[in-house]
Amino acid sequence: MDRRLDPGLEVTDDLFDCTLSELRDRGIGLLPQSLAQALDALEADAVIQGALGEELTREFLRLKRDEWRQWACHVSPWERDRYAAAF
Repeated sequence: MDRRLDPGLEVTDDLFDCTLSELRDRGIGLLPQSLAQALDALEADAVIQGALGEELTREFLRLKRDEWRQWACHVSPWERDRYAAAF
C-alpha cells in the first residue's frame, strides 16, 4: 500500500472452480504444491535468500529436504485404507 503497487485486475469468481488451463490463460500462477516445490522456489529466490542469509538458508534447506525425504517414505493411514483395503 505504501508503495502504491498495482494489485492487478479484480477477481471475484471462485478460482478453485477453474481448471489449470483456465488459470494459466488468466495469468494466475500456482503456489508450490509440495514442500519439495517450495524448497526449489526458495533455492531460486535470491531476494529471500538474501534476507535470510547464506548460512541460515543452507541449513534450512538441508533440514527441510531431510524432512521431505522422511515424509515421502511415510505411508499414511489414508494410503493404507485406500490401497491395502483393495487386497
